[in-house]
Amino acid sequence: MKTQSAKAKGRKLQQLVRDKLIQMLDIHSEDVKSTSMGAGGEDVTMSSSARKKFPCSIECKNVEKLNFWNAYEQAIANANGFEPIVVAKKNRFKPLVLVDLDYFINLHKPGVKMYDNYEKILNRVRGIVKQTVAESNQAEVLAELNDLEFEIAETISGRLEQMSADEQD
Repeated sequence: MKTQSAKAKGRKLQQLVRDKLIQMLDIHSEDVKSTSMGAGGEDVTMSSSARKKFPCSIECKNVEKLNFWNAYEQAIANANGFEPIVVAKKNRFKPLVLVDLDYFINLHKPGVKMYDNYEKILNRVRGIVKQTVAESNQAEVLAELNDLEFEIAETISGRLEQMSADEQD
């Protein structure tokens, strides 16, 4: 494969990751960027507000054969204190993500899972609001959703504290 084609293939994966972050986590398009091919550092850069929603450093590899140890080492080198992840893709396969085992298992702790579910639902509702509510009323409705998100987070936090206390008894 020519260098130009390989870079285009890599760029396409970076843009897919960027677009999914924007769509699924309700991140503003100006807060997440696909870096130019050949540039050092992370493949997808994020603003501090985007990092609050997705505190990971992304290395993208769109190749037919991948040395995932080298790819993961590259992700670690570029992570700057964030969780290093590798998004890998090859022709005719869905993209996969390589993460540290402890990080992966922590994603499935009860509190994290509860938080993920409600946040996904609220993000879908925000998308519906942006599509269906008149622009003049969107700010008010979205502000109410943000208040609701805070209430849900406090409820989950209380439940997690109760679960922790129950485990100690």
